[in-house]
Amino acid sequence: MAKLELEKCNSLLDNDFSLITVKENKQPNIAWKKYQTQKPTKTEFERNWHLQTSDAVGLVTGYNKVEVIDVDLKVFDSELKRTEFWTEYLSFLNDNIENFQSKFIIVKTKNNGYHILYRCNFTQGNTKLAKLENIKEAVIETRGIGGYVFIY
Repeated sequence: MAKLELEKCNSLLDNDFSLITVKENKQPNIAWKKYQTQKPTKTEFERNWHLQTSDAVGLVTGYNKVEVIDVDLKVFDSELKRTEFWTEYLSFLNDNIENFQSKFIIVKTKNNGYHILYRCNFTQGNTKLAKLENIKEAVIETRGIGGYVFIY
């Protein structure tokens, strides 16, 4: 797994995003509660980035109005179902949100899902939005206050 380059992390910090470092299993390797309300300085972040236990970088959600829709396609049992769901969902978003492509950033995850990033005036905590019958995990959930997403 490749850790996001320090230069790119510094650019995100410059653009007022809060970042943390995480282990390969996506668990934070630092105490990160304070970064939910303040971003780390470049010096703090670089120190954490260089820790031996820092395998990757997480984007703190809820900070500075950042929220993420996490679309978890691994809950589907076939590639065809994943593709059909994603195509229909993306079409729905494009059809119902004016200028969708210019307001949101979509990032593919390593588990063939997607993170849809945006800023909004009203950010909540992590919320499960959609589940399928007979499947325990949510297909769509938000990551907001008190959350973070892995940066690929």
